[in-house]
Amino acid sequence: MSDLFRELSPRQRRAILALLTSKTMEEASQAVGVTSRTLRRWLDLPEFRRALNEAEGDILAKVTRRLLSGSDEALDTLNYVMTAGEKPSDRRLAAAAWLELATKFLELKDFGERISKLEEALLAPAKY
Repeated sequence: MSDLFRELSPRQRRAILALLTSKTMEEASQAVGVTSRTLRRWLDLPEFRRALNEAEGDILAKVTRRLLSGSDEALDTLNYVMTAGEKPSDRRLAAAAWLELATKFLELKDFGERISKLEEALLAPAKY
């Protein structure tokens, strides 16, 4: 965990872990042994919120790495079913899934490029 996380009190650190693993705020507050009001008050603290966001980002990065590591195998499987599947309905579903993934990938790529251009425009020195 980061220095930001270590700067929190032990209960606040446990609260972050509970928030990451609990289904509700009430469940998280019970796991830590604080009231839900206290947990909401901590969520209003900038340092607590930053530590929580950082912890969530760490989890998302781990999930992303895991998803990406299996994507070649998943695409190979989808391609196999699409081209060599025994049932026409399986081949059709695999082809539709392939096209949907390709479309989403292209949309995401386009979205990323558009965001990059906007960031460049915002960060560029103003021309008067």
